Amino acid sequence: MRYWVIFGCVAVAILFWWWVREPRYKGLSLSRWLDTYDAILTGHLTQPGFEETRAALLHLGKNGVSYYTARLAYETPAWQYSILKYLDSAQTGFDKVQKQLSSQGHDYIEAHSRRARAATLAFELLGTNGAAAVPDLERLARSYDYPARTQRAVTALRYIGTSGRAALRRIAMNGAPGPSAEALAVLSPKWAPQRSGQGWAGSNSQVFTLGNNWSNRTSFPRP
Repeated sequence: MRYWVIFGCVAVAILFWWWVREPRYKGLSLSRWLDTYDAILTGHLTQPGFEETRAALLHLGKNGVSYYTARLAYETPAWQYSILKYLDSAQTGFDKVQKQLSSQGHDYIEAHSRRARAATLAFELLGTNGAAAVPDLERLARSYDYPARTQRAVTALRYIGTSGRAALRRIAMNGAPGPSAEALAVLSPKWAPQRSGQGWAGSNSQVFTLGNNWSNRTSFPRP
Protein backbone atom coordinates (compact mmCIF):
# COMPACT_ATOMS: atom_id res chain seq x y z
CA MET A 1 0.00 0.00 0.00
CA ARG A 2 2.82 2.38 0.87
CA TYR A 3 4.33 2.00 -2.60
CA TRP A 4 1.01 2.78 -4.28
CA VAL A 5 0.80 6.00 -2.26
CA ILE A 6 4.34 6.93 -3.30
CA PHE A 7 3.64 6.22 -6.97
CA GLY A 8 0.40 8.20 -6.74
CA CYS A 9 2.25 11.22 -5.34
CA VAL A 10 4.92 10.95 -8.04
CA ALA A 11 2.30 10.72 -10.79
CA VAL A 12 0.46 13.79 -9.47
CA ALA A 13 3.76 15.70 -9.25
CA ILE A 14 4.66 14.87 -12.84
CA LEU A 15 1.22 15.93 -14.09
CA PHE A 16 1.62 19.17 -12.14
CA TRP A 17 5.03 19.78 -13.74
CA TRP A 18 3.53 19.46 -17.21
CA TRP A 19 0.43 21.61 -16.65
CA VAL A 20 1.31 25.13 -17.70
CA ARG A 21 -1.05 27.58 -19.32
CA GLU A 22 0.76 29.40 -22.08
CA PRO A 23 -0.01 31.33 -25.27
CA ARG A 24 -0.49 29.57 -28.60
CA TYR A 25 0.16 30.48 -32.22
CA LYS A 26 -1.24 28.57 -35.19
CA GLY A 27 -2.37 25.83 -32.85
CA LEU A 28 1.05 25.28 -31.24
CA SER A 29 2.03 26.28 -27.72
CA LEU A 30 4.95 28.55 -26.88
CA SER A 31 6.83 25.52 -25.58
CA ARG A 32 6.50 23.79 -28.95
CA TRP A 33 7.80 26.84 -30.78
CA LEU A 34 10.73 27.10 -28.36
CA ASP A 35 11.52 23.42 -28.95
CA THR A 36 11.56 24.08 -32.70
CA TYR A 37 13.77 27.15 -32.27
CA ASP A 38 16.23 25.21 -30.13
CA ALA A 39 16.34 22.43 -32.73
CA ILE A 40 17.09 24.98 -35.46
CA LEU A 41 19.88 26.62 -33.45
CA THR A 42 21.48 23.26 -32.67
CA GLY A 43 21.55 22.24 -36.32
CA HIS A 44 18.65 19.78 -36.52
CA LEU A 45 16.32 19.66 -39.49
CA THR A 46 12.94 20.95 -38.42
CA GLN A 47 9.49 21.64 -39.68
CA PRO A 48 8.33 24.40 -39.47
CA GLY A 49 11.42 26.29 -40.59
CA PHE A 50 13.26 29.32 -39.25
CA GLU A 51 11.13 32.07 -40.79
CA GLU A 52 7.86 30.63 -39.55
CA THR A 53 9.37 29.98 -36.13
CA ARG A 54 10.75 33.51 -36.00
CA ALA A 55 7.33 34.95 -36.89
CA ALA A 56 5.69 32.82 -34.20
CA LEU A 57 8.12 33.88 -31.47
CA LEU A 58 7.80 37.54 -32.43
CA HIS A 59 4.01 37.31 -32.39
CA LEU A 60 3.93 35.52 -29.04
CA GLY A 61 6.43 37.96 -27.56
CA LYS A 62 4.43 41.10 -28.36
CA ASN A 63 1.97 40.57 -25.54
CA GLY A 64 3.57 37.74 -23.64
CA VAL A 65 7.20 38.62 -22.96
CA SER A 66 6.65 37.50 -19.36
CA TYR A 67 6.29 33.93 -20.64
CA TYR A 68 9.77 34.13 -22.16
CA THR A 69 11.18 35.39 -18.88
CA ALA A 70 9.47 32.55 -17.01
CA ARG A 71 10.96 29.96 -19.37
CA LEU A 72 14.40 31.56 -19.13
CA ALA A 73 14.23 31.50 -15.34
CA TYR A 74 13.57 27.78 -15.10
CA GLU A 75 15.78 25.78 -12.77
CA THR A 76 14.94 22.25 -11.67
CA PRO A 77 14.10 22.34 -7.93
CA ALA A 78 15.84 19.95 -5.59
CA TRP A 79 12.65 18.06 -4.73
CA GLN A 80 12.22 16.97 -8.35
CA TYR A 81 15.75 15.58 -8.39
CA SER A 82 14.99 13.79 -5.13
CA ILE A 83 11.96 12.10 -6.65
CA LEU A 84 13.92 11.04 -9.72
CA LYS A 85 16.76 9.75 -7.57
CA TYR A 86 14.28 7.62 -5.67
CA LEU A 87 12.71 6.30 -8.89
CA ASP A 88 16.13 5.46 -10.30
CA SER A 89 17.28 3.49 -7.28
CA ALA A 90 14.33 2.18 -5.23
CA GLN A 91 13.41 -1.51 -5.24
CA THR A 92 9.62 -1.40 -5.21
CA GLY A 93 8.59 -4.44 -7.22
CA PHE A 94 6.88 -2.21 -9.81
CA ASP A 95 9.84 -1.94 -12.16
CA LYS A 96 7.90 -1.17 -15.34
CA VAL A 97 5.85 1.65 -13.83
CA GLN A 98 8.86 2.97 -11.94
CA LYS A 99 11.00 3.05 -15.10
CA GLN A 100 8.29 4.84 -17.05
CA LEU A 101 7.81 7.52 -14.40
CA SER A 102 11.58 8.03 -14.17
CA SER A 103 11.90 8.38 -17.94
CA GLN A 104 9.08 10.92 -18.07
CA GLY A 105 10.62 12.92 -15.25
CA HIS A 106 14.04 13.06 -16.93
CA ASP A 107 12.43 14.03 -20.24
CA TYR A 108 10.55 16.82 -18.49
CA ILE A 109 13.72 18.30 -16.99
CA GLU A 110 15.62 18.05 -20.27
CA ALA A 111 12.77 19.70 -22.19
CA HIS A 112 12.58 22.63 -19.78
CA SER A 113 16.34 23.12 -19.96
CA ARG A 114 16.13 23.31 -23.76
CA ARG A 115 13.29 25.81 -23.55
CA ALA A 116 15.21 27.96 -21.09
CA ARG A 117 18.05 28.15 -23.61
CA ALA A 118 15.72 28.87 -26.52
CA ALA A 119 13.79 31.52 -24.56
CA THR A 120 17.09 33.27 -23.83
CA LEU A 121 18.00 33.44 -27.50
CA ALA A 122 14.45 34.44 -28.44
CA PHE A 123 15.23 37.82 -26.88
CA GLU A 124 17.63 38.33 -29.78
CA LEU A 125 14.62 38.15 -32.09
CA LEU A 126 12.53 40.42 -29.86
CA GLY A 127 15.22 43.07 -29.50
CA THR A 128 13.77 46.29 -28.06
CA ASN A 129 10.32 44.67 -28.07
CA GLY A 130 11.53 42.76 -25.03
CA ALA A 131 12.14 45.94 -22.99
CA ALA A 132 9.22 45.20 -20.67
CA ALA A 133 11.18 42.23 -19.34
CA VAL A 134 14.20 44.28 -18.22
CA PRO A 135 13.18 44.65 -14.53
CA ASP A 136 12.54 40.91 -14.15
CA LEU A 137 15.69 40.00 -16.08
CA GLU A 138 17.79 42.33 -13.93
CA ARG A 139 16.36 40.72 -10.80
CA LEU A 140 17.18 37.25 -12.15
CA ALA A 141 20.66 38.33 -13.18
CA ARG A 142 21.44 39.69 -9.72
CA SER A 143 20.53 36.41 -8.05
CA TYR A 144 23.43 33.96 -8.12
CA ASP A 145 21.70 31.04 -6.44
CA TYR A 146 21.71 29.48 -9.92
CA PRO A 147 24.71 30.74 -11.94
CA ALA A 148 23.35 29.34 -15.23
CA ARG A 149 20.15 31.36 -14.79
CA THR A 150 22.20 34.50 -14.13
CA GLN A 151 24.10 33.87 -17.36
CA ARG A 152 20.88 33.45 -19.34
CA ALA A 153 19.40 36.66 -17.91
CA VAL A 154 22.57 38.62 -18.69
CA THR A 155 22.54 37.29 -22.25
CA ALA A 156 18.90 38.31 -22.72
CA LEU A 157 19.60 41.83 -21.39
CA ARG A 158 22.39 42.14 -23.93
CA TYR A 159 19.90 41.69 -26.77
CA ILE A 160 17.28 44.19 -25.62
CA GLY A 161 19.18 47.34 -26.47
CA THR A 162 19.65 50.56 -24.51
CA SER A 163 17.54 49.64 -21.48
CA GLY A 164 19.11 46.19 -21.32
CA ARG A 165 22.64 47.55 -21.44
CA ALA A 166 21.78 50.12 -18.78
CA ALA A 167 20.70 47.24 -16.52
CA LEU A 168 23.96 45.43 -17.28
CA ARG A 169 25.96 48.52 -16.27
CA ARG A 170 24.08 48.70 -12.97
CA ILE A 171 24.79 45.03 -12.31
CA ALA A 172 28.46 45.44 -13.25
CA MET A 173 28.97 48.40 -10.95
CA ASN A 174 27.00 47.38 -7.85
CA GLY A 175 26.04 43.74 -8.27
CA ALA A 176 27.38 40.78 -6.32
CA PRO A 177 30.73 39.40 -7.59
CA GLY A 178 29.31 36.63 -9.76
CA PRO A 179 26.63 38.65 -11.57
CA SER A 180 29.03 41.59 -11.84
CA ALA A 181 31.55 39.36 -13.62
CA GLU A 182 28.89 38.14 -16.05
CA ALA A 183 27.76 41.68 -16.84
CA LEU A 184 31.35 42.86 -17.32
CA ALA A 185 32.03 39.98 -19.70
CA VAL A 186 29.18 41.19 -21.91
CA LEU A 187 29.83 44.92 -21.66
CA SER A 188 33.59 44.68 -22.11
CA PRO A 189 35.00 41.19 -22.82
CA LYS A 190 38.55 42.34 -22.04
CA TRP A 191 37.56 42.56 -18.37
CA ALA A 192 36.10 39.04 -18.27
CA PRO A 193 37.70 36.87 -15.54
CA GLN A 194 39.10 33.42 -16.23
CA ARG A 195 36.42 30.82 -16.90
CA SER A 196 36.33 27.10 -16.42
CA GLY A 197 34.23 24.58 -18.31
CA GLN A 198 32.28 25.07 -21.48
CA GLY A 199 29.07 26.96 -21.98
CA TRP A 200 26.56 26.57 -24.77
CA ALA A 201 26.53 28.61 -27.93
CA GLY A 202 23.70 29.53 -30.22
CA SER A 203 23.14 32.11 -32.95
CA ASN A 204 25.71 34.87 -32.37
CA SER A 205 25.96 34.44 -28.62
CA GLN A 206 28.00 32.41 -26.21
CA VAL A 207 27.25 31.83 -22.57
CA PHE A 208 30.02 30.67 -20.27
CA THR A 209 29.96 28.62 -17.10
CA LEU A 210 31.74 29.97 -14.05
CA GLY A 211 33.91 27.65 -12.05
CA ASN A 212 33.71 26.89 -8.35
CA ASN A 213 35.61 30.08 -7.53
CA TRP A 214 32.51 32.23 -8.20
CA SER A 215 31.57 32.70 -4.56
CA ASN A 216 35.20 33.20 -3.51
CA ARG A 217 35.74 36.33 -5.58
CA THR A 218 35.61 39.60 -3.68
CA SER A 219 36.29 42.21 -6.39
CA PHE A 220 36.68 42.68 -10.11
CA PRO A 221 38.29 45.39 -12.23
CA ARG A 222 35.86 48.02 -13.48
CA PRO A 223 35.80 49.26 -17.08
